[in-house]
Amino acid sequence: MAEGMSGSPLLEDIPELLHRIQMRLPVKEAARTSVLSKSWLHAWSTIPTLRFLQATMSLRKEQKPEHLKVIDHTLKKYLHNNIPIERLYLMIDTENQEYSSSLAEKWITSVATKSCLKQLSILIMVTSASFSLPDDILSGKNLTKLRVTGSFSKIHSLLMTTHPVINSVSLRKLHLKHVHISEQVIHEIFSTCKLLVDVELFHCKGFDTIKIKNLGFLNNLQIDSYERNRILEINEVPNLSFFWCVGNPLSVNMGSLEKVTHLSFGDVFMDEAFLDMMKLKFPLLESLTLYMRLWNFESFHFTCASLKRLSLLGCSLRLINVQVNAPKLHSFCFEGQTMPSLMFPAVANSGLKKIKLGMYLSNPVDTSFFLKMRNALELSIEREIGITMTNIVIVPPFEVDIINLRKMAKFPALDVKRLLFKTIGDEGLWESSPFFDAFFTICHPKKIITKPDKMFQHHNHFCKLMVREVMEKKNTGKAEEYLNWPYYLKGFEVKSEKEKSLPDGLRTSLDGSSRHSVFKLNWR
Repeated sequence: MAEGMSGSPLLEDIPELLHRIQMRLPVKEAARTSVLSKSWLHAWSTIPTLRFLQATMSLRKEQKPEHLKVIDHTLKKYLHNNIPIERLYLMIDTENQEYSSSLAEKWITSVATKSCLKQLSILIMVTSASFSLPDDILSGKNLTKLRVTGSFSKIHSLLMTTHPVINSVSLRKLHLKHVHISEQVIHEIFSTCKLLVDVELFHCKGFDTIKIKNLGFLNNLQIDSYERNRILEINEVPNLSFFWCVGNPLSVNMGSLEKVTHLSFGDVFMDEAFLDMMKLKFPLLESLTLYMRLWNFESFHFTCASLKRLSLLGCSLRLINVQVNAPKLHSFCFEGQTMPSLMFPAVANSGLKKIKLGMYLSNPVDTSFFLKMRNALELSIEREIGITMTNIVIVPPFEVDIINLRKMAKFPALDVKRLLFKTIGDEGLWESSPFFDAFFTICHPKKIITKPDKMFQHHNHFCKLMVREVMEKKNTGKAEEYLNWPYYLKGFEVKSEKEKSLPDGLRTSLDGSSRHSVFKLNWR
């Protein structure tokens, strides 16, 4: 072996290190390293990680056969020369059922049966026909990670075989998305692969009941189901720490899950009894996320001594009061259609470390909305706000008494880290309304990120507002200055989404040509 001046091996004499470098690079850049030397060329031609991630749907018709030939040639070379394949990442579509589907089945079978394979990730676009995964997809004894993703289709499916050869006793991670798999097969997998640590089942079909049982190493379980009346049963999973469950709705039967610290529930019927069940089943809970679409009560009261992070998402107009007794709580996120009253009586006097508010507004808001938001901002050191305004149904203008609001709010919150502002289907109502007069009365954000209207891409309403109120209008008279928020704005800087200066400043963003505009505001 050649050695450097110090007697240590040269970089090019360690193929494993060259492989690591190449695997960290994008495929095209990694391929370019092959021209550096014979050592780099040999490393590239024997790299144990193969990544074929270019979507054939993005290729021109005449390019697709050549792309498939490259994959086929590469795999044949590896198999013929007994070059180990430890990781395979494959993306393919079934547009040409007879050709591409047969090739995909051959490729998966030839690689999955090899003892050297550790990770297999497959993305199959079921565009023109359903595709059945080969029986041998779980036959590799040393396979530790399997990820299978199908594209969403109401007509075609990505089918897991009904008679799989399951020898993957070393499997640690199983991720399935848009896969049609029978109840029997999924239970066979859980019965055989006892070392599973991470299981994710997203939008899978073919079964009514999921039984997670006797998986002593399972740490992360995520299930997202859009099928109705599904049942989830969980027992004997002593090390489960992360549990994420979204149903439509999903009935959940659980044994004791005392080690779960991170919990997410969505589209599950929730009431006071459900909250009591959570406190009983999850005594060590630190992070809780609830998707509140099915919450039908005006108040949400929750007590948890160990809770540190809480997110309430998808809240309806009905929820108007939130009270959380959690002495260790330091982060709170709320997303909904209105601003509720917030109370955290058990939190120390220093308050929360972070509060994030996301408003999806399609109805008029009044003075109480802004006062509740102002009070919420007082509860935390770090504050972020997101506002999405929808004007699909035309609503009357806001009617807010700015003078009265200013007296009641007393002074604006100054340490609002950022505001994200978006509109959907608004042809100009929001930019001409007193909404921002009221909003800037209760808080002075340091940064505002705005996007063009989602339906009318040529509109960026906040940019138009800034031009009209700050650049074109001049305040006259003390009363007008007192009422007008631009009076309190010392200056601002506008940049692109990557925070690069725009060539024509603010006016560049008016027509929506910039995807995001970032305003950095300097207040008096």
